[in-house]
Amino acid sequence: MNTRYKEFDVMRSFEEWDERTQKLIEQRIASGEKIMFFSDKQKELLIDVLKVLLAEENEDIIKRVAAFIGEQLEKNKGKGYREATLPEAEILYLEGLKGIQEASAAMYSGKDFGELSHEQKIKVLEAIRQGNPGGRAWQKINGKKFFKDFLTQAVSGFYSQPEIWSQIGYAGPAYPRGYVRVELGGKDPWEAKMNE
Repeated sequence: MNTRYKEFDVMRSFEEWDERTQKLIEQRIASGEKIMFFSDKQKELLIDVLKVLLAEENEDIIKRVAAFIGEQLEKNKGKGYREATLPEAEILYLEGLKGIQEASAAMYSGKDFGELSHEQKIKVLEAIRQGNPGGRAWQKINGKKFFKDFLTQAVSGFYSQPEIWSQIGYAGPAYPRGYVRVELGGKDPWEAKMNE
């Protein structure tokens, strides 16, 4: 990802955060080592889809986003509601991943998603986003709604990563130090400065 904040690293402020926040961030960084809920084959597919969807090449970040999604499903965390037309989140994601493989096979002569070129992968995901993919799984779940839910979870997991905070100039949690300069255009010394 290109950034206007090349010199900024939010982790330089790590010691200023409270102990609970430090522990949470440490756990988040280590989370990519253990992706819950999914089988090994599903994990591979999930990681492959996330690379395309998030346009991110850093494998560690992608694995952490996959772990974020897996943890939401494993521990039944989430929004606390779901659309009446959608199945439980666990079923939605398992059928959705199955549907991605089926759509790939339908569109590209039986090929798995992982075998496709980057452009072909984008076309498969776009067909799902538009609600017209091939495959039996899509008779059970709505492709558009799956894509929207999946994208929401992926983006939430992605923007919870400290490296991404640094890239977008987010200075991390203000607690306990707080903000001092709250006037328009004012920046605290620990906030990101744009590169010229």
